[in-house]
Amino acid sequence: MGGYYNILAAPLRNNNGDVKNVLVLAMDISERRENEEELQRLFTTAEQSRTALLSVIEDQKRAEEEINQLNLQLERRVQERTTQLEQANAELEAFSYSVSHDLRAPLRAMDGFSSIILSEYKDQLDQRGQHFLSRIQEASTRMGLLINDLLNLARVSRTDLHKERFDLSLLANEVAGEVEKEFAETVVNFEIEADIIVVADRNLMRILLENLLANAVKFSSQNEIAQVSLHRVTRGDEKLLVIRDNGVGFNMEYAGKLFIPFQRLHAVNEFPGTGIGLATVHRIVHRHEGKIWAEAQEGQGAAFYFNLGGSA
Repeated sequence: MGGYYNILAAPLRNNNGDVKNVLVLAMDISERRENEEELQRLFTTAEQSRTALLSVIEDQKRAEEEINQLNLQLERRVQERTTQLEQANAELEAFSYSVSHDLRAPLRAMDGFSSIILSEYKDQLDQRGQHFLSRIQEASTRMGLLINDLLNLARVSRTDLHKERFDLSLLANEVAGEVEKEFAETVVNFEIEADIIVVADRNLMRILLENLLANAVKFSSQNEIAQVSLHRVTRGDEKLLVIRDNGVGFNMEYAGKLFIPFQRLHAVNEFPGTGIGLATVHRIVHRHEGKIWAEAQEGQGAAFYFNLGGSA
């Protein structure tokens, strides 16, 4: 008889107290014993699982602590690097401003003296000498424009931002009139949407409009009529301003270079300029916590989209 049994035995006595028989009760407890053993195994497995889980949790906690420490170290390094870069940029801008400012005096002297020689001593110079002096004056003019643009670029970052609510359309019309005088030989048709109200720095927005509107006219000057417009558009949830022209456009493959100082997409002899204007525009938009980009096709004009951090 295999298995597990619970045995209960009791003697059976006669009247004299002698044991005559034994009463034996046997209860088969094999199933209960198996259940107990299975339960014990389950308890053991559960304990092992609990121990393993606690170990995993401890390992995870240690890993999280290590990650947190690494994140803190990374944040400190990023902050240190950002501070270093900001300091380097500030020093570079200060250097650029100082050099540009200090160059103006000798440049004026060079231009002034060459003008005096041409006006008062012209008869004593042969045609070759007059040509060289004219080249000096032309170079002085180009350098003067470059220095002014560099100073404007530096001032955009150095000047305090004074935001106010004003009508950008009125300012754009005023700037458009000045641009028309600058490009007197070009027939220009400006279309400026009315009542564009923004919250921005008025002086910086004037510089932005001067650059974008002048660029639009310059690169459209080969047309019979230069068409330039400023209006509001909506793309998805974004409210934007866009300045369009019907000029030569550009290859979108090089759009990433547009806002980098001294980067040009067209030859200087075809469209003169210093290559700093759009970098200045980009910095102005950035200071207003906005964004700017351009879309174009070669020969089909260009469109410059921008916002001012939701203020337009």
